[in-house]
Amino acid sequence: MSFSVHLLSVAMSLCGAEKMVDEVLLLRRNAEELLRQGQPAKALVLLQKAREADSLQADIDHMMNVCRAKLGGWVVPGAGADWNEAEESYLASVKRNPDSMYLVARKLAETENIPGALKVLRALTNGRSPKSEHLKAYADVKARQDALVSFHRQLAEGAVARGALSEALEERRVAFALKPDDPVLRTEIGYAEQAMAISLAAFAAGIRQVLARNDAGGAIALVAKARVAHPDDPGFRKTEDSLLAARRSFVAERLSAIDGLFGAGRFQEAAEAMESVGAAFPEDPGIAQAREALHDRILRRRKKDALDSLSVAFDAALAQGDVQGAQSVVERMKAQGAIGEELARFGSKIDSVRARERRAALFADAFGAARKALARGDTAAARGWTVKALAIQPDNAVAKALSGTLAPSRRPPVAPAKPAAVPVSGRLSKEGVAKVNALVMAGISAYRGGDYPAAMAKWKDALALDPGCVQASRYLENVERKQARLR
Repeated sequence: MSFSVHLLSVAMSLCGAEKMVDEVLLLRRNAEELLRQGQPAKALVLLQKAREADSLQADIDHMMNVCRAKLGGWVVPGAGADWNEAEESYLASVKRNPDSMYLVARKLAETENIPGALKVLRALTNGRSPKSEHLKAYADVKARQDALVSFHRQLAEGAVARGALSEALEERRVAFALKPDDPVLRTEIGYAEQAMAISLAAFAAGIRQVLARNDAGGAIALVAKARVAHPDDPGFRKTEDSLLAARRSFVAERLSAIDGLFGAGRFQEAAEAMESVGAAFPEDPGIAQAREALHDRILRRRKKDALDSLSVAFDAALAQGDVQGAQSVVERMKAQGAIGEELARFGSKIDSVRARERRAALFADAFGAARKALARGDTAAARGWTVKALAIQPDNAVAKALSGTLAPSRRPPVAPAKPAAVPVSGRLSKEGVAKVNALVMAGISAYRGGDYPAAMAKWKDALALDPGCVQASRYLENVERKQARLR
């Protein structure tokens, strides 16, 4: 059954509650009229029917006791509708045994039966010479009666201000039960009962109209007000339960559909559908929470999609060797809110590429030095540089081939060609050779310590003493080449 059809069926069920209330009010009014006409027996029959229809009407019990009293039986003050024992007049009991009736009055007062206590005490104090304790007890109970009546009337007015008409009527009935001979209180009860009847009819009609418009949210709000005014009305209670159950089912279906839109990536449609549900039930805290949760899910999903797109751009930049471009993509990821492990993975990739580039540069330097040494005819130096190049890139085919070419031959050694003369200012002494070697080693030590300027200075000093020093020349050329590349 659709939600709108369900609302219409709920509206039709409200008619029964109105009919029951109208019947009870009609019976009660007819009974009051019969009492005024002096026909308590007929009034009692109508009141019994009214009580069977609505057992919560406390004033009906009181009216039934009034009828029994008029029919000749003494009814215990405050007795319920099941009282049917006929006793002699309490006035005769007061005359015969006043002390015993005084004890009855005290017990009645202790049990909060204020009207009964006052009735007995009034009879005890109406004699020619009433006892002082009887007078004092009457004054005390009368003061209690006035205070309690005022208290319950204030509660009734507060309930009316909150729209709790049923609660207000009950408070007025309590006040009237405390002072049943007060015509003002009786009149207030009559007005309260009329307000109840009017309110019941107005709420029922209003709910039917709202339901006819398929305004579920408006119907639930109106029923909630009706439940405040008439909390014990079974029709409103049933209507509220049915509407809430239907709403829960309806909302669950809509939220499921919204979840499907989100899963399909249709974020805007999901958000609009959620706003529509929220507008239909603006007071539902569960829907407000669902709306906030959807908003957060959409933000997280959009962030993920953006990061996934940037990740593709990052991989493409690295594949092209564009480290700067990849680093720029990482900065955009930070702007999108990426943190922690999300960034660490991309940083590791960049570091890996940079390390690979550094190894490639070192390989190029070593292999280049090997080729230059080979061009000078310095096979030993070329072999040494080739070994260093292969240590950096063991699988490099070109370096492997060169290493094989430079491997020592097993043929008988041939006397090396006489080296070309190196122009020197003069033959070095042993002390000069030692000094050159010391400068070369000092330069190597400085180089390993990271002090490149000092290393270059030592090698230049060595070349100044011995321009033909191959080691100093090679080291100096290597460092100058690296610095030029860094610049």
